[in-house]
Amino acid sequence: MIDKKIIRYSGYDSRYKIFEGSDLDIELAIDQAGQLVERVKNITTYLEDYFDFPIIPAKEVSYRFGTPRFFSFILSEGPIGNQPEEEIDGFINLVFNNKLKEKELRSHSQNCPEAILFGYFKKSSKN
Repeated sequence: MIDKKIIRYSGYDSRYKIFEGSDLDIELAIDQAGQLVERVKNITTYLEDYFDFPIIPAKEVSYRFGTPRFFSFILSEGPIGNQPEEEIDGFINLVFNNKLKEKELRSHSQNCPEAILFGYFKKSSKN
């Protein structure tokens, strides 16, 4: 019997390691496990746990006209049409949805009467 050793690159710690082999096909096992785990459909609920966006002023309006305008961030799966309330004058809507077409978002933006800036993340999941 020939004793073979394989050198593998380990991405998580950026190192090459000697791999002597096993009866388990690791790549196949990972693929099979991936089929059992349900894909996250709406990542915005998870993102909100990690980001706390401040309310930001629209500076150009303030120094041109002397009237402060404040915008709040909203993470969502689709474009919003919320009406600003109280001290908020508008929104910055960060949209995370791979199924949403850019054309649909542009159409929504053109027909939206509210002061909403849309940020569209085209590759919000790794395929």
